[in-house]
Amino acid sequence: MKRVLLAPKARSFLLSEASYLRDHNPRAAERFLERMREARRSLARFDQLGFAHDALPINGIRRLIVGDYVLDYFPGDTVMIVAIRHARQSEVPIPTDDIADFESPRPPKLGED
Repeated sequence: MKRVLLAPKARSFLLSEASYLRDHNPRAAERFLERMREARRSLARFDQLGFAHDALPINGIRRLIVGDYVLDYFPGDTVMIVAIRHARQSEVPIPTDDIADFESPRPPKLGED
């Protein structure tokens, strides 16, 4: 199973959206968080979910639709989610300024490469 990490802006959106929903409808917040957990579990198993398209702004990025939300991610040994947003915000550009600033993967143990 692959690791699935969040870029800082994706993590920030996830937390702020959960907080906003919790203030207005706690049940909706729990559903949102569960959908995001399930999406991460799915991406950990199948990193080619969603779709790639020439219209996506970064070469190699894929897009996964999860309910009312759009997740943009890079597949690979470690799946990196670079953006999460509500579908109504789908025209918001994918942040490229922090592409290399993902959660740090755990350092390898002695003897691992």
